[in-house]
Amino acid sequence: MSFRDRLRITLLVVILSLLAACTSAEESPVPTRAVLPSITPDIAAVSLSAVRTVEATAGTTATSTLPVTVPPAASPTPPLPSLTATDTPFTAAPTSVPTTRLIVSPTPSSPATTTSPAASATPPPETATPVPTREVRPIGAAGFPTPLITAIRLETATPTPSATPQESPTPSTTPFPTPIGEASVTTASQQVVNLMQEPSHTATIIRAVASGENMFLIGRAWNNEWYQVRLMDGVEGWIYALYLVVWIDTSRLIVTHLEPTRPPVAMVGSFALGGHVMNLNEDAFGTMHQAGMTWLKVQHRYHHGERGSAVASMVNAAHRAGFRILLGVVGERGQLASIPNYHAAFADFVAGAALAGADAIEIWNEPNIDREWPRGFIHGGNYTDLLRVSYNAIKAVSPATIVVSAAPAPTGFFGPAGCGDGGCNDDIFLKQMAFAGAQNFLDCVGLHHNDGIVSPTQRTGDPRGDHPTYFLSGVISRVPSEFNSRPLCFTEVGYLSPEGYGTLPPNFAWAAGTSVAEHAQWLGEAVQVARTTGRVQMLIVWNIDFNVYTYEDPMAGYAIRRRDGGCPACAALAAAIR
Repeated sequence: MSFRDRLRITLLVVILSLLAACTSAEESPVPTRAVLPSITPDIAAVSLSAVRTVEATAGTTATSTLPVTVPPAASPTPPLPSLTATDTPFTAAPTSVPTTRLIVSPTPSSPATTTSPAASATPPPETATPVPTREVRPIGAAGFPTPLITAIRLETATPTPSATPQESPTPSTTPFPTPIGEASVTTASQQVVNLMQEPSHTATIIRAVASGENMFLIGRAWNNEWYQVRLMDGVEGWIYALYLVVWIDTSRLIVTHLEPTRPPVAMVGSFALGGHVMNLNEDAFGTMHQAGMTWLKVQHRYHHGERGSAVASMVNAAHRAGFRILLGVVGERGQLASIPNYHAAFADFVAGAALAGADAIEIWNEPNIDREWPRGFIHGGNYTDLLRVSYNAIKAVSPATIVVSAAPAPTGFFGPAGCGDGGCNDDIFLKQMAFAGAQNFLDCVGLHHNDGIVSPTQRTGDPRGDHPTYFLSGVISRVPSEFNSRPLCFTEVGYLSPEGYGTLPPNFAWAAGTSVAEHAQWLGEAVQVARTTGRVQMLIVWNIDFNVYTYEDPMAGYAIRRRDGGCPACAALAAAIR
């Protein structure tokens, strides 16, 4: 086929397409722009300058670009504007369509309506930039194209301008905690820890959580000592932070508990009498029963890394013999000064001891002197740091266990300054503890009185002078008022007599004149004085059966079970406790 023949066919196709378009335009009304008076923000209308339509007809398809304007109506049967197959807008001939249909969306109270502006209405000037669209619009049920413009109902009155929308305030309620990380229970000396209902050691126990169990973190207490957790089965509660390995930055956690619940004091009960033993045997137990004692004290020297279960045999032996046990735990001062995170390890140990059944635990021994605490670090605040983590660890696993603060050595050795490089006077040390908040982390204030050489009923008359530590009542008077809400526990009360053992070492020569009879009498009187104060809950006699009598420490001279096996003090003690 020649080029000329192909051109003729192409022109014929174009002509037939134009004729088909004209026929389609005559059969269907031309979609037009709605003329909307006084367009305001309350009228959701769109001014269109051009609409491209692709309408499907029976057996034919016409594509046209129809830039349309709506001039004033002039004739009921206006001629149709000519069509062009180009994308360039054009101006229609000066004619008009009979009506402009505005489709109004129905409201709940009225049906859809149509409006027809007057034929003489002058359309607003063309200002909008044509926005051509290409959409497929099916023929409506009544033979009209589906409306291209939908608008809300037109108001007849001038609308009142709406207020500028304001952003709703954020609710002040506490957001629901969302897990942001995971944690795992880890303990060195017990298999389970308690999931508590509140971040308090005396709150209701929800259940035990096994070591190694994973959970989600959803909150924290104000002091970061407790974490709110959600277990894998959905149960929520609180676990003491010492027992968790946390894998996130906990500062991201929401503080879901602003104020810790102050636990009530774990009480000894009525006044309790006990004795410090060296041997857990029938001789010691028999002497204690003879003296009317119900508590037994054992001191355990903790070595770093040791498990709390190491004391289980001592606890069980005391219980089998019918005694409640006060466990004094004291560590190595060298390890305390040199091992990182020593406090946490020590606290883990005493928590394990509580789980092993210890009825009461004394945290350390005489930390105000360098015999027990590292030189250069002796301060009541430093000790309170250890007391705090130990108390919290114990209460997390055994809220009923009584926590006794370490009794300071009663001394005025450091003079008016109160403290020196080697330690602090007991009253100053207790004040430092109170300033550090120790009263919040103990159930009973530990005290010692073991250098008296006169009756405990006296307040003066000691040949060495009238220093308060020489008298039982003087030791009580040195306890700061900050501890008034807590009872007192004498974890050592003893009188030294060299009778039956020989000469005392020079450092203990002050007790050279004390007889065994005085030793027995004064112990009985000490119990009577302590009971009448109303503040002392426990008195532990130092000691029951120690048999060491050396140049450094004549401990056997304090024992109520003397070298011959007798107990002169037992009758006086039993009478005082009745």
